[in-house]
Amino acid sequence: MILRRSLAADGRSRAFVNDQPVSVGLLRRLGRVLVEIHGRFESQRLLDPSSHRGILDTFGGLEARVGEVGDAYRRWMAARQARAEAEADTQTAREDEEFLRHAVEELAAIGPRQGEDADLAEKRAFLMHGEKLVEAIGQAANELGRSSKGGPRGGPRGNLGAEGALRAAARHLETAAPRAGGLLDDAIAALDRAALETAEAHALLEKASAAVDLDSRTQEAVEERLFALRALARKHHVAPDDLPALLDDFTGRLAVVEDGQGRVERLKAREVAARAAYAAAAGRLTDSREKAAARLNKGVMGELKPLKLDKAEFSTQV
Repeated sequence: MILRRSLAADGRSRAFVNDQPVSVGLLRRLGRVLVEIHGRFESQRLLDPSSHRGILDTFGGLEARVGEVGDAYRRWMAARQARAEAEADTQTAREDEEFLRHAVEELAAIGPRQGEDADLAEKRAFLMHGEKLVEAIGQAANELGRSSKGGPRGGPRGNLGAEGALRAAARHLETAAPRAGGLLDDAIAALDRAALETAEAHALLEKASAAVDLDSRTQEAVEERLFALRALARKHHVAPDDLPALLDDFTGRLAVVEDGQGRVERLKAREVAARAAYAAAAGRLTDSREKAAARLNKGVMGELKPLKLDKAEFSTQV
């Protein structure tokens, strides 16, 4: 790494690090990291108080203990912040306690479910068209059950309905089939399938008819719940599907009120324990620094006598 400073004839100077222009201040700071100059009029690191602690810790090999104290301090600060936030949350929750209790009771009473709004709206639309559905189902069932009149001789064949007519036709063909050489087999099979499908259609229509509820009280109950959910959602400025999550949020905030002081006390205890752990770690570091300082003082004093500075005194204060 090449540090360079050029002085122009007019007194202005420019600083460079590896030919990249930098400020003189950056050049000075970088130079202090890389080079220590000892001279009568030069700046010395030993006279810079900001470097003293690092010198002592390096001399004593205390980097690990310094890291331990830093970790303990950060845990203490985190515990203190958690306690302060809990106190603030508890205070805010207390201010809203009456609102939260009313809101939780109101939401819990209606018991909203995810996706219920869409289900109720669909059911309401279905019930609103119930009479038309029943009418259509009845007409279809009547068509399937319509009497067939006019037999081969002009006499009545009875109330056979579609399925009965298909099975009667199949029986007629079955009577003639032995003399047809297989010519009627496919027609007979087709009539049997049609009769089965007709019977299944009849059963499905009966099931559908039973599923349609024309009781006006059912529609009123559906509409009442649907409108109640939507009114509650408008009141709290959320979508109906967000009401269950809102209930969970309000319940949690109410729990903070009810257990707020206990939670604050627990966090206070954690803060006290974290501070005690930090103080213990800091105390161990202080003891180690004092021992290292004593060794450093003794070592430096041993170097002063050969330099004819035996009357000088080197002292490190922790």
